[in-house]
Amino acid sequence: MDTGNKYQVNDYNKTNNISTVDIMNDNDNNNNNNILENNNNDNNIFKQLEEEENEARKIEHELDTVSKSEILKAMPASFRFAAKLVFLFENDKHPIKFILKWISIIASIYAGITSLLNIQENGQLKIGIAQLPAPICFCIYGPMSIMKVHHFFNGNVGRSAFLKSWKKLPKSSKQLATKYFSNSLIGWLTFSLFNLVGFISVINDSKRLSNIPEWVKIVNTIGFVVGMYSFTIGFILYFTFLIFILVVESEVIAFKIKQMSEKINKVIYKFFESGCDDDHKIMNRNTTINRKEAKKIIKIFIQSLETIAVNVKRSVRILGNSVGLVIFSLILYIILGGINFVFQSFQSDYILDIGGLVGLVVLETLWMYGLYILLTISMKPSIAYTRFLESIHRGDYVLILSECFNSDNNGALKYFLDGLEIQRRSVIWMIFGIPVTLEMYERVIGSLVSLLIAAIALILRSSA
Repeated sequence: MDTGNKYQVNDYNKTNNISTVDIMNDNDNNNNNNILENNNNDNNIFKQLEEEENEARKIEHELDTVSKSEILKAMPASFRFAAKLVFLFENDKHPIKFILKWISIIASIYAGITSLLNIQENGQLKIGIAQLPAPICFCIYGPMSIMKVHHFFNGNVGRSAFLKSWKKLPKSSKQLATKYFSNSLIGWLTFSLFNLVGFISVINDSKRLSNIPEWVKIVNTIGFVVGMYSFTIGFILYFTFLIFILVVESEVIAFKIKQMSEKINKVIYKFFESGCDDDHKIMNRNTTINRKEAKKIIKIFIQSLETIAVNVKRSVRILGNSVGLVIFSLILYIILGGINFVFQSFQSDYILDIGGLVGLVVLETLWMYGLYILLTISMKPSIAYTRFLESIHRGDYVLILSECFNSDNNGALKYFLDGLEIQRRSVIWMIFGIPVTLEMYERVIGSLVSLLIAAIALILRSSA
């Protein structure tokens, strides 16, 4: 009996051991299958992303031949109308295009000189502090903006690159660009209409004209015609084109940065999420990143940023300093306009000129609004990049990225994140080598508002 029981126990243990081994083998097989399946999924994700990146880079470097009619057809009606007025998309050697370009340049320079000299009706010159920004705006920025806009669209490269940027924009961004262009165009035409009405009223006043020297009449008449040209189809129209380009390029850069962020988010989550059905994905995973996988992840960062930087480089190289000059001119107008009014108040024995103060407030508001628009548009890529950096500084992302580097080098991840911050300069607008960021915006606007408040308070206090 004992012997039989002994054999029965041994048989049971033997059978149990075999079952246990079978279960363990099954588990091992399942784990191996899961690992192979996960590896295949991971490889498929990397392969898919690499194909998408290569296709994107290929498209970016390929420029189709774009005709004048093709790009005009894609643009909004107001842009088409303005472009036809100045023959913007004609052949670079087109005689009318060449003549109109140089007429606009000469008219802008002449308007800047006459604005600075400010010839009075008695023939005397009156150069005030408020007129000092005029030569910078009309004599330097005006000709530069005209030539830069032509350079931006000249040839197939310019047309094709811009049309490609336009097609990538979402509908809301296209509407925004059209809105800025149309509003600016209507605003300047309305301003020119008021000037025309004022000039007609002056020439109809025969008594007033009799006291004005003949040479002053000629100079002022030429100045008026040149000014009307500059504020209709001359310098100001090219400035409006510049605003349109700035909106399109800034929006498309921000859009590409957002796409890059979404792609990187996708690879981090899809590649490392566990098979849990609940929300415990990344933090509960039991796998580590090998060297090959880490190189693929870092490659996605580098290639995506390089692709964006290539597209940003052309726009910034052509238009960056031109945008910087108009911003600098607006800042000078804002500062010197307030200083000039303070000096005039001192010269008039501190008698407050209510009409002059109202005019100053209106002008300062318009200049501040223009500066606000330019800085807001041009810093959109920087804001998009800041959001991208914030997304990868999340705890789970940092945990994943830390495994891409050697565990013995604890500072490698910090250097990588610092490098991404430095890379910001290559994917945003640069003005005279200064990056357009939220910090720059806050400093410029904050300083100007404080200066204006101080100037107004000084004027009111002095006249009390």
